[in-house]
Amino acid sequence: MTALTYEITAVPNGFDPSFKVRYPLGYAFETPTHFVHYFGQKTSWHTVQNELAISEGKSGTLEDWIKNTFGAKNITTMINNVGDCIEGVWRPGLYNVDIVIDSLNYTEAEIRFAQQALRLLISKLDDLFLYIEPNGSGLSAYSHKTRELLLLACTELESYWRTYMDKVYGVFATSRYTTNDYIKLLPKLHLKDFEFGLTAFPSFPAEVPFGLWTSSSPTGSLPWYDSYNKIKHDKIGNFHLATLHYCISAVLANLAMFCARFGPEPLFADNNTFGMLVNQHFYLNLKNPQIESFYLNAVNIPSTVRLDLIPLSPGRNGYLLPFNSVPLTL
Repeated sequence: MTALTYEITAVPNGFDPSFKVRYPLGYAFETPTHFVHYFGQKTSWHTVQNELAISEGKSGTLEDWIKNTFGAKNITTMINNVGDCIEGVWRPGLYNVDIVIDSLNYTEAEIRFAQQALRLLISKLDDLFLYIEPNGSGLSAYSHKTRELLLLACTELESYWRTYMDKVYGVFATSRYTTNDYIKLLPKLHLKDFEFGLTAFPSFPAEVPFGLWTSSSPTGSLPWYDSYNKIKHDKIGNFHLATLHYCISAVLANLAMFCARFGPEPLFADNNTFGMLVNQHFYLNLKNPQIESFYLNAVNIPSTVRLDLIPLSPGRNGYLLPFNSVPLTL
């Protein structure tokens, strides 16, 4: 079942007119009996509000309905079928940890392990901030401690990459992958969407850690990862490359991989010690994400639901269906 996404320029009579400002994106699809519209945000995490839904009995085409009802502009077709998600790949539309665990097919043990590894990286970065300010000449500072963190952060990153390759090709497909292989994950995991900043250091510009990654130079286009490789092979000659800035970038890259795998909620929305640690240091925005790649919950609307234009609360009313997990391909 395909869906449409669009910009909203109008809200039906009787509904809060501020919705077109607060939730300027729309997502629509049809069931056997109804058209369904979800409101969506265009800031921060680009939340798909499946509890802020509107339905109406089917008459005419879906595209005509969204034009007439919501003044839809810039209409495009969603990439994923309604109710589908890609295994191991978080996108807006997936929220609530329990739903994400079931939909993306990982275990609580797996996410706890990833949180512990990330906690260690953040703690080491926090220790560096006690001695070096992440601005100006401080970003170019290097030491044995920055080298240690850069090596650890990039090793963790390779572990993420390898996990995805094993998932796609099988655990014993090859003993060694390179960035020529890992670059294939860039569009599939939407890694260029993830932009992070340092909460306590606003002078540090927000950064997209994978923003420069290209297939023409899959190692050199990631300066922090290129430095890690050079230091690994010649730690004395390339010691000066272990800068604080590259340490920050490598930790941010781990945050991006965590979000792509498990979603941002365990990092930024959970009110626990780990969530507080993350929020103390970082903030996240999705930068120019591919809206068409978001996920939409399918619904099962009973035949007893009215056919006139009404607000619909699929979750509260028990209409939401579980996501169908589709294997990742590269």
